Amino acid sequence: MSKALLSQQGKIVDSCAPAMFVASRGSALMRVHDMQRNITPAIERFNKKYIVNQNTGCWEWTDYAKFHKGGNGGYGRLSVNGTMQPAHRWIWEHINGPIGNPKILVCHHCDNRKCVNPYHLFIGTHKDNRDDMVAKGRSPKQIGTLKWSPPRGERSGRAIFTNDEILEIRKLASEGMRLVDIHKIVQKCHLVTIQKIVSRKRWGHI
Repeated sequence: MSKALLSQQGKIVDSCAPAMFVASRGSALMRVHDMQRNITPAIERFNKKYIVNQNTGCWEWTDYAKFHKGGNGGYGRLSVNGTMQPAHRWIWEHINGPIGNPKILVCHHCDNRKCVNPYHLFIGTHKDNRDDMVAKGRSPKQIGTLKWSPPRGERSGRAIFTNDEILEIRKLASEGMRLVDIHKIVQKCHLVTIQKIVSRKRWGHI
């Protein structure tokens, strides 16, 4: 059979090139899913996208992973029926059946986000996941990785005082020296700043 040529908006389209289609005027050519990807069973593609860590037994995902703000990589993603799904959740459901409830999580015994080994996975609620994290000593409070906050005090790039200078200002005020006289000694800032330092509205962390 000869190739069928169709005219669309003034452009020639080869109907035997299924991986491409002509977009509307002014936009670029867009790729569509190629036929082979659509007919390859998901489990076959899954089995090509991880390597086994011989030390831990984790099946570590090597393909696309969603960014995770906590660092150390995100959870693997697998395209199934045109949608991207968490690879670890997909393999758990593939083996055990649909979970149904989206509030039920697939959690890791191994605490390795990249792991898709079904023997390292368990289902639970958000509370179960938090309790597991605390039991392992991995909560942010336990490991000292609480949400980042900007440097304070003398560690700040905008600081004009050291911690010792702040303590000295408060010491002078506690001994009865007038703020205006302290201001004359300091000569680094406005009088109102001295007032805020003494009242701990500024530098209240020390």
